[in-house]
Amino acid sequence: MSFLTIIFFIIVAGYFFMRLIPLMLAGKVRRMQEQGGKRDHVEHKTTRKKRIDKSTGEYVDYEEIED
Repeated sequence: MSFLTIIFFIIVAGYFFMRLIPLMLAGKVRRMQEQGGKRDHVEHKTTRKKRIDKSTGEYVDYEEIED
C-alpha cells in the first residue's frame, strides 16, 4: 500500500468514529435519563419518626440586625 492510501483510510476511519461516538453517547445519556426518571417516581410510604424529643433544648428568639 502506498502512503496516500494509508492516510486515506485513517481519515475515513476518523470520520466514522467522529460520527459514531456522539451517537453512542446520546444513547447512553438517554438510558441514564430513563433510569433517573424511574427512580424519581418511587414514593416513600414510610413515616419518619422525630429523632429529637420535644423536651430537648430550648427555643431561642433572635432579631435581625441591619448593617
